[in-house]
Amino acid sequence: MLAGTCGAMSFQSHDSIRETAKTFLTVEAQSRNQGKINVSIGQLDSRLRLQHCSKPLETFLPDGAKLQGNTTVGIRCPISDGWRIYVTGKVLILADVLVLTTSARRGESLNAGDVELIERDISALSRGYLDDPAELEGKILKRGVSNGMVITPGLLEAPRVIRRGDRVTLEAHQGTLAVRMQGEAIMDGRPGERIRVRSLNSEKIVEGTVVDAGVIKVAL
Repeated sequence: MLAGTCGAMSFQSHDSIRETAKTFLTVEAQSRNQGKINVSIGQLDSRLRLQHCSKPLETFLPDGAKLQGNTTVGIRCPISDGWRIYVTGKVLILADVLVLTTSARRGESLNAGDVELIERDISALSRGYLDDPAELEGKILKRGVSNGMVITPGLLEAPRVIRRGDRVTLEAHQGTLAVRMQGEAIMDGRPGERIRVRSLNSEKIVEGTVVDAGVIKVAL
């Protein structure tokens, strides 16, 4: 409804509509996310004139709208001849994340002195983030990184503790029975990975889970 449609009509203030949208987004985002929430609401068309609503405004999230980043909020006046509009907004979810203070090459390890905690909008970090320097321990970089980058889980991996051709100990457990035998790795492996190994006793190829350097757990 645009200006000039009804001379004496009382109109809903734009500020009340924007404040309703902001409150809704803030409460909903806080209930679903950790971190500090920062919500901004877009301006309404200055020509827009909506009848003053005699009941409290209702809010809803349209299909496909999100509670982070750029989004849209539905506002409606719940009376018989009420109105409905959509208001744009933006939700930032702020939290401290690990950011590099140096550059490093693929295969290098990082420590607490190489990073610092800086507040960032985590809603924009689609690849995730880390917030504890302890999460760097025992990991190496999958690729080179530069100063100022946010550390994501996908940048790190455990180092290989077994190389193809290594002599390894195969461990098998069943109840109180434990069997150990010698084998040869035919794949590289990191802790927790399943790799193939050759039993030196039977020459059979079996699969096992890397436990540590030189140790692979297999099933009996």
